Amino acid sequence: MTPTRYIVLALGIIISLHFILTFSHEGYGQSTSLFRWTESSPKPFAQISDNYDTNTSQPIRKAKATFVILARNGDLNGVLSSMKQMEDRFNNKFHYPYVFLNEQPFTEEFKKLTSEITTAPVFYGLIPKDDWYQPNWIDEEKATNARKKMEAESVIYGVFHIVTCVVSTPGYVRQRFTVSLLEYQATIPTLWETTKSIFLQVYISVKALTLKVEFMEEHPEHVHKNNAMGFLSPDGGSGFISSLLSSLEQFRDRQS
Repeated sequence: MTPTRYIVLALGIIISLHFILTFSHEGYGQSTSLFRWTESSPKPFAQISDNYDTNTSQPIRKAKATFVILARNGDLNGVLSSMKQMEDRFNNKFHYPYVFLNEQPFTEEFKKLTSEITTAPVFYGLIPKDDWYQPNWIDEEKATNARKKMEAESVIYGVFHIVTCVVSTPGYVRQRFTVSLLEYQATIPTLWETTKSIFLQVYISVKALTLKVEFMEEHPEHVHKNNAMGFLSPDGGSGFISSLLSSLEQFRDRQS
């Protein structure tokens, strides 16, 4: 056989194997499909089930609310995945708007795909550099050493750098909040006693749960053997495993 015939024979074998694998292995067929390369939009939803409960009532009224999403352009697939689930199961009825924030301008692809996946209004905001990055007056060497120390001592969230995002939106005021019902002394050693006393005196939920623990101790006959205290607190009420942490802001309409 001439070299040309060997080449033709080899190509024929390769093409035959390709078609056999395409029809016998779904994963191979999807990964080599021409449609996969010609489609303009990404497909991040392959692993998300479309089975969900649609037997829900229509909303009677809407709250004054929005979805505020802090994301970068590289987070597009994850954002689309989250939006699909939210739209399928909830927001297709309520149409709450989305507000995307980034310290860099969003790409046209990001805007196009996130706006196409919902019928709700979508807004895109740019966070000023001074509001995003650590202030210049911070002693970075001292801050780095403190983070490393907390990491070495296994302090929960010790190496997280939480940035407060300031958005100048007319008609809104900022209301900062960071509430933690389970905290560690190593995190804020200089403010520990003060913070702990504030939780006990001011935070209503903590106070209510503390009173409930005292009631349970005084009246054990009313405590069901299968109660949920073990889920709420690992030490009988002295500490709590729930937490509400926010790196963003809560907005309130001045006119409301």
